Amino acid sequence: MGLFDSITKAAAIGLGTAYDYLTPGKGSSRLTDYGTGGNKPAAPAPKPAPSGFPTWGTGAAPDATAAATAALLAKYGVGTQAPIPRMISFDSAGSWDKARQMAENAVNPVYQAKMARFLDQQAFDLKNQQATTTQGKSALDEALSRFMADSATTRTRTSADTATDIADTTAAQAFQARGEGLSFDTANRALNESVSAAGTAESGLGRQQIADNQQARTAMSNEQVRQSDNKIEAANTLMNRTFEDLATGDTRKTADTVSGKAKLDLDMEQFIEQQGLTKANETANEEMQRQGDIVQQSGTYQGQLVDQWIQSLSGKGYTAQEIANAASIYK
Repeated sequence: MGLFDSITKAAAIGLGTAYDYLTPGKGSSRLTDYGTGGNKPAAPAPKPAPSGFPTWGTGAAPDATAAATAALLAKYGVGTQAPIPRMISFDSAGSWDKARQMAENAVNPVYQAKMARFLDQQAFDLKNQQATTTQGKSALDEALSRFMADSATTRTRTSADTATDIADTTAAQAFQARGEGLSFDTANRALNESVSAAGTAESGLGRQQIADNQQARTAMSNEQVRQSDNKIEAANTLMNRTFEDLATGDTRKTADTVSGKAKLDLDMEQFIEQQGLTKANETANEEMQRQGDIVQQSGTYQGQLVDQWIQSLSGKGYTAQEIANAASIYK
């Protein structure tokens, strides 16, 4: 038990009278009780109280006793320490959540608008690329259509020209044959007349002359037919080769058209794929920046909320030291 506790307890139980160990019936039972009529020893004179202590049992005034007690406590430094400042608690987690929500409300619309513009531009570029692809395919189809039309025209003309050539050759051969026939008939009649006039018609020489003339006429006619047939065959061969070349050109042009369309489709697929990669990179970068801005803004708003809270402590019974301590902890 410390000095302060002893003094306080003594004051609490009211030590205003000295404990009498010599008076029979009031002191310890170990002392002799002389009873009534006995010779009682005289009570000893009270001892003077030490300097600085209250004179308990001497009948001193209560105010004097309290003053002496206070002086004693002050002498030993009891009860003179400054009170310990109170700790003021602050909901940092809740404040941070609020600050982050405020930051998200401020930052998110900015990035949403930025991403909206980015996506609008991508949609615009995609639409243009689709239009380019469609126009490219249409141009290929139109070119193929014109090529096929030209090819068909060439076939028609070639066929007509060949037929005309064959007809002309046949007519020429027939005309020549008729002319040669007339000439042969004239020459043959003159030969017969000559042979008859010479009296050699029945002879071997006359008949030989007539046979040779007939043979020459036949050979000439056959040659004319052969030449005519060769011309007709050449015309047909040229026409057929022209048709083959046209067919080959049609096949190649069709294949080129198909290949051109496939390339346009491939370009479109690659464009879309590249847009997807660009979008993914842009989204990742924007999200990283957005999160960084949110963290930065959250810190700013958190500081503002703490300042507001510190300012709100005034007038709520907190000392300046307690408010300063709170500010040093949470700011």
